[in-house]
Parts: sequence; C-alpha cells; structure tokens
Amino acid sequence: MGVILDLSVFKDETADIRMADGTVLHLKKPTERMVIHMLQMKDVDESKPPLEILAQLNRIAFEMLNNNADGVEFSVQAVSEMATDVKSNILMAYSEWATQLQANPTLPRPGSQAGGKTAKRSWLSRLMPWRNTAE
Repeated sequence: MGVILDLSVFKDETADIRMADGTVLHLKKPTERMVIHMLQMKDVDESKPPLEILAQLNRIAFEMLNNNADGVEFSVQAVSEMATDVKSNILMAYSEWATQLQANPTLPRPGSQAGGKTAKRSWLSRLMPWRNTAE
C-alpha cells in the first residue's frame, strides 16, 4: 500500500480570539493573500511614515478579523478605531498560530488542553520579525 496524505487534518482548525466584549471569534487559516500581507509587514521599519505603517497594520488586521468562521463582518472603520496594541497582538498571535500550522498541521488549537511539543520554526516564522523567536 502506498503513502496516504490525509488532508482532513487541515479542515477545521481555527485561531480563537476573545474580543473585548467577551465574544470568541474563530479565525480561519490565512489565505495566500493574507500571507503575502503578513510577509510585507516584515519590511516595516522606523524610516517609513507612521501613517503608512498604521495603514498596513489596519489592512492585515481587517483581513484577519474578517477571515472568521462565525460570519462576523468588521468594517474598515471599526478596525481602524481599535487600539493599535490590540491589532498588533492579534497580528502576533495569528502569525504564531499560522507559523505553527505550517510546521506541524496536527497541532492542537490555541487554548486547548492537549499537550504537544513546540513546533520547529518554519520558513514563515523566519520571515516574520515580530514573532517571538524564543523556542
């Protein structure tokens, strides 16, 4: 018998975020477009105009929040009115989750009680400077 690649392990994983109002939002895996935008954030440095940096952060936060399994829609205005540290933390947590999925697609969802080793850093994690690199 040959090797079987079981793609069913990729189906229903989400990154769960508890919003300020207490609701839990289930973010789906990033699309290719989102990965490109996350990678573009690596080029952000202090020499760029602050408005450009905030625009990039707002764009990726908007895409992440609207890529949810709950059917919740966020407006551009609602995302731009969120605190910058909230958006930054969403970006970091979501990027970490996406990086771990890339390295090990069978990892338990964030917050689950299942144990498991920390995934090795993937190519995505090496390209995302905002990710916590301590492993």
